[in-house]
Amino acid sequence: MATVCRGWHYQSNHASDEDGRIILIWKDPVKMRVLSQSRQMITCELSIPGSPTFIYSVVYASNTSEERNDLWVELLNLQPSLNLDNKPWFVGGDFNQILRIEEHSAFNENTSLANIYQFRDCLLQLEVFDLRYLGPTHTWSNKQPLTPVAKKLDRCLCNSNVITSFPHASATFLPPEMSDHAPCLIDLAYQLPRAGTKPFKFQNYLTKHPSFTEVVRDAWFEAGSVAANLASLCWKLKNIKRSLKQLNTENFSQIEERVKETHQQGGLGIKDLYTWNRACILKLIWLLFFKPNSVWVCWFKEVVLKGSLSNYWSVNTSASNSWLANKLIKSRDLVFPLIKRRLGNGLDTRFWYDNWSPFGNLSNFLSATTRRLGIPKDATVASLFTGSHWTLPPARTENQLEFQIYLTTVSLTTVEDSYEWEVNGRSGEKFRTGDIYTYIIGTRQTVSWAPVVWCSFGIPRQSFLTWLVVLDRCPTRDRLIRWGLEGIDPACLLCNSHAETRNHLYFDFSFSRRLWSVISTRCQLQLTTNWDSILLCLQQLSGNRDLRRLTLLAFQASIYWLWNERNTRLHHQTFRSTDTLLNLIDRQVRNKIQSLRRTNGRACSAMMQLWFLHP
Repeated sequence: MATVCRGWHYQSNHASDEDGRIILIWKDPVKMRVLSQSRQMITCELSIPGSPTFIYSVVYASNTSEERNDLWVELLNLQPSLNLDNKPWFVGGDFNQILRIEEHSAFNENTSLANIYQFRDCLLQLEVFDLRYLGPTHTWSNKQPLTPVAKKLDRCLCNSNVITSFPHASATFLPPEMSDHAPCLIDLAYQLPRAGTKPFKFQNYLTKHPSFTEVVRDAWFEAGSVAANLASLCWKLKNIKRSLKQLNTENFSQIEERVKETHQQGGLGIKDLYTWNRACILKLIWLLFFKPNSVWVCWFKEVVLKGSLSNYWSVNTSASNSWLANKLIKSRDLVFPLIKRRLGNGLDTRFWYDNWSPFGNLSNFLSATTRRLGIPKDATVASLFTGSHWTLPPARTENQLEFQIYLTTVSLTTVEDSYEWEVNGRSGEKFRTGDIYTYIIGTRQTVSWAPVVWCSFGIPRQSFLTWLVVLDRCPTRDRLIRWGLEGIDPACLLCNSHAETRNHLYFDFSFSRRLWSVISTRCQLQLTTNWDSILLCLQQLSGNRDLRRLTLLAFQASIYWLWNERNTRLHHQTFRSTDTLLNLIDRQVRNKIQSLRRTNGRACSAMMQLWFLHP
């Protein structure tokens, strides 16, 4: 071995087997220490610079099931003796045994099923599993073309600690070449494939756009009228893909962003999970600064921050840290404006890192390194205040001058420095994830009609339909015609005399006007049938809170049942009178009010009295 592999180290199990069935070869700077060996296995500890130490058990199982059972017992005894439950542990090699039926190309249930169960039971007790791998499923073949047989006899197993220490580890089974077994190559830092160009997805809603057919036709003929071969067909499809992407971008983009807007901004209020997750991460940072007695906070402060909470603003990410710890460190720019440092004596406030001045991060504001200003990196505010004046170099920039003017208003006291949680100028002692979520997404323009749609005690499906109606997104016939759909009769389905539009349907013809006049009377509203006037009137409701809730509930019920009647006539040719719809609205409003009896008895009683005041 010394001649064949010069500069390499090697170790075999000749001490346990005269044939030396297993040979380990390694080269510096890798360090290897044998922990145990037997006829069928060598277990060693491997140290690679820059990586955690791990345990590797190399297996070459016997051809007989009796001897393999001895190996399973040896593995079960090895785990507790070396405390492998708490260490990264690989088990790899030739096990001479399949784990599942499909791992044998010609499985014989009568002869092999019991061995499978024994092997499977051993792995379950060891809590090891196959490492993510690439390559063929069958790693062994008999290399006999006339009677070929293939099995998966070679494996790379690992425990959960391996995934924690090497989250990107992967195994690759290579072509067998001269051997009848496929060699296995383990990469501890395998990079998972990243998405580059996203595959094209055809969205069915594109077919409903009035320009869809024209866009496809133009793109098809742009590359020639006939596709004589696969190459020309492929080129035509690429042209169509490009045109459809442009159609989607111009007409259907930002739909996800629209529904994620809050109710006050005119959206559905669906949370963006990525932003919500960032808000939850900030709660952990909040715990660091405002819950010092937490066990986790004490651990994080001592282990990650090296004993000082102020180090959070300057510590770097590290491979020895967990993913979560590094994520918290990377989030400090986001949380920095929220954690204010209130000056007392200035002894614990870092000049450069803590957020103690109205200028935020002083390194950025002063546009100077610590070396140019002569202020040490870890200097505290108190260390720069001597006697009755500040020991700072003369100002050289406008920002430095502004900062020094501010310092003339700062005076240190005998009170200890403290942290304060401040969101959008409001200080508080509690962390509210919803407020932080709103802070992260930023201030956006609000809509005045939001309280009309998303009101207290509203019925969700009716609120959603009202939202669509306010935005004029319901498929009324005027919109269908604007989309380019042919053969659409523009006449209203409820009156058959005027064009069907949102403003006409609510409440500008005799059928809907009569319904709304009854509802307006019961809710003590001044009757108006113009849509914009009705919406403005509902936005200006004030005074009796119960009457306002009742009015909005009845308004949304009217919206819902009118649209329901319109669709019933369209799809089922069933006609109902205004009185029938009023009965449905009355029953639904009363049922909703009665549902409040247990949760809000006062509101239930008050709203029911108001509803029956003008029956």
